[in-house]
Amino acid sequence: MRDHHTPQRRAAVCLTLAVLIVMAGFAGAQTVATTGVVQGTVMDPSGAVIPKATLKLVGTGTAYERTLSTDEDGHYRFDHVPVTRFALHIEAPGFTPADYSGELRNSAPLLVNIQFKGISSQEQITVVEGIPDLGVSATHFELDDEVLEKMPPAPPVSALSAVVESLPGVVPEENGRLHIRGSEAQPQYVLDGVPMFDNFEGTFATAPDTENLRSTQIITGNLPAEYGQRVAGVINLHSKSGLDTPWSGSLAFSGGSFDSRALDVEVGGHVKDLGIFVSADTSRNSRFLDPPEIENLHNEGGLAHVFTRFDWSPSRKDALHLTLATDGTDFQVPNQQEQQDEGQRQRQELRSDYEALNWTHAFNPYTTSDVSLFRRSSTDRLLDPGFTGMPFFLEQNRRLRNEGIRANLARDWKWISLKGGIEARRVPITERFTLAVTDPEDVDPESPVSEFTLDDPFRFRGTRTGSLLSAYVQGRVRIGEHLTADLGIRWDHPDLVVHDNAVSPRIGLAYHIARTNTTLHASYNRLFQIPPLENLLLSTSPQVAELSTEPDDQHALVGERQNHYQFGFEQQFGKRVQLGVVRYVKNIKNSVDDEQLFETAIVFPVQLTASDIRGTEVRLDFTPVNNLRAYLSYANARATVTGPIVGGLFLEAEEGDAGEFTAGQFPGDQDERNEAQFGLTYTHKSGLWGTFGSRYDSGIPAHFDPEDFPSFDPRIQAVLDPVRQRTKPRTTFDLVAGMDFWRESPHAVSVQVGVNNLTDKFYLYNFRSVFSGTHIGRPREVVAGIEFHFGARR
Repeated sequence: MRDHHTPQRRAAVCLTLAVLIVMAGFAGAQTVATTGVVQGTVMDPSGAVIPKATLKLVGTGTAYERTLSTDEDGHYRFDHVPVTRFALHIEAPGFTPADYSGELRNSAPLLVNIQFKGISSQEQITVVEGIPDLGVSATHFELDDEVLEKMPPAPPVSALSAVVESLPGVVPEENGRLHIRGSEAQPQYVLDGVPMFDNFEGTFATAPDTENLRSTQIITGNLPAEYGQRVAGVINLHSKSGLDTPWSGSLAFSGGSFDSRALDVEVGGHVKDLGIFVSADTSRNSRFLDPPEIENLHNEGGLAHVFTRFDWSPSRKDALHLTLATDGTDFQVPNQQEQQDEGQRQRQELRSDYEALNWTHAFNPYTTSDVSLFRRSSTDRLLDPGFTGMPFFLEQNRRLRNEGIRANLARDWKWISLKGGIEARRVPITERFTLAVTDPEDVDPESPVSEFTLDDPFRFRGTRTGSLLSAYVQGRVRIGEHLTADLGIRWDHPDLVVHDNAVSPRIGLAYHIARTNTTLHASYNRLFQIPPLENLLLSTSPQVAELSTEPDDQHALVGERQNHYQFGFEQQFGKRVQLGVVRYVKNIKNSVDDEQLFETAIVFPVQLTASDIRGTEVRLDFTPVNNLRAYLSYANARATVTGPIVGGLFLEAEEGDAGEFTAGQFPGDQDERNEAQFGLTYTHKSGLWGTFGSRYDSGIPAHFDPEDFPSFDPRIQAVLDPVRQRTKPRTTFDLVAGMDFWRESPHAVSVQVGVNNLTDKFYLYNFRSVFSGTHIGRPREVVAGIEFHFGARR
């Protein structure tokens, strides 16, 4: 039953809504400052505009590279430029080419006006902007569409997760499940400035299609105050826009191992100031999920996306974009051998739709605002119409919806950048869950769950509507020529199952040593997040105690509070090599996680008393030189958690035994001591390109009785360490190569062939994990595709 609002809570809600209305009336907000706009006018010595001048912008340290021409009024505009340093090259007939190096600090349009001094003489460039940033205290990575397109092919269910896995300190598990910097909780995904509350890893919800992304930014340390609720990291996704190019499109086919096949089509372009981008794709294969058995049993699945984005620039100061998307996933629940023999035929359906309307307004080159209205609805159904589940019949129909408004306002002065915002979100949740024993011989007769039969099953029906309110202020202060301070504070007020008020300060410092091109940085974040929303009502219901052997141990889930410290440095060696080293410490109280029910995609939020995570990350990046790009990274981490575990739905027939972790300290599921990665991409002027990558994982904890070890399959024994109770180290290699034909033609063709797990290494993602069970790693698979382009290449 929902708590009655106290006068203080009603006052807080009224104050929040009042501030929201005022800010919305002021056209209040800026989109997440991860991409922005560089625009201006090209003029001759007299001030007359120069049409058809050619400009090329290259993002420093990224693969962003765009070329365009000025219009009839001499204007140009680069959209979706990563927030980073950039180089701008300008050419016009009869004038010496001009070059400018600058930095885009936020999404406020940066005005760079070019005025040539004279024919064949040195140019003069007028720039309207503040001073450039010399360093930032956040740990972040920028990936644009070219990097995404040349990554090794990933299974559709984990394509988005594979992008994040390439970063140091990210430990992958089954079906795209991620642990960033030892965190049990999943990261916060943000699509075009709107935070998404669904868990996009693997089978929880259908993740956005990476083919629709223009760029991706990943933040793992010193999170800006505008981000909350999911604090393992922030994944900023920026979709493609038809305003970027003239009309163009593509049609792609691919297929390969495990009867995989896929079709993808996209088209986009603009008519004057109206941009349109539309894409649709579908894929299917017979090894959709990572199975619990060496044999691949009952494991076919597929997914589909439809994505549309409309952009309209009614003036040089205003931009509106409307996003409409729908997607779905259907898959069979993988069987163990005994379940296969008994004829289990469970299947699962995921459906979602998303709508967002955004308005950005630039009052001047220094002040911008942004307002977003959004809605997302997702459903999850587990179906077993033949009652074939062994040893339990399971059925679920769950719906999570959230709708709201997000508003921000940003102002940039010479030495100070300031941004503030507010978000109000309504969250209706509906959950239906049924459980019954179908094979009493596999269930302890003393267990309470044995009382629920097909004639008298356990049924849960829950509905709750809550709200999530937040507000923040963050700023960047440049102190002198070398020191930058990032300061922020965030307030969160969840009023759903968890009722709380949390204040989260964020502090970061960066000091730039110009002589050696070194940046030293340190930060402290006080972070707050609520448990995952998937099956939150059931996990916190008194009714779930009916299934437990220890009903008195049922505890309510509360908000997690975390202290996150990091310090490190970045060292630039010339123009092409950059080294980054970071040390971090996380102290977490009421650490949140989620638990998977058997092999299904049903997950339940759980909580541990505390977690202590400490790690080091090193990454060496070689920016493009002679068409070659490479990176090398290493991460070391130690994750210690403290029980007991509360919440969730642990049944005695599960492989993992939660009872052994009712108290005390033990290594977390994500405790991987050593991880290393290497990647190399080469692009030839002929259009031939290739990417080679490798990954080393030292192994994560496994949970089993050493006395059972001799009974395991010899292939399982070979990849388990019975003494250390861990999976053994593994090294995998991936390779992908492609060729672009007739690149200058409006009918270009691209072909691509990729091989994952090149040496066919047998490995385990996990083994009898308390939270995830057992999952077999992906064997070698080959994927080939062909793509037909029409119009200008994006």
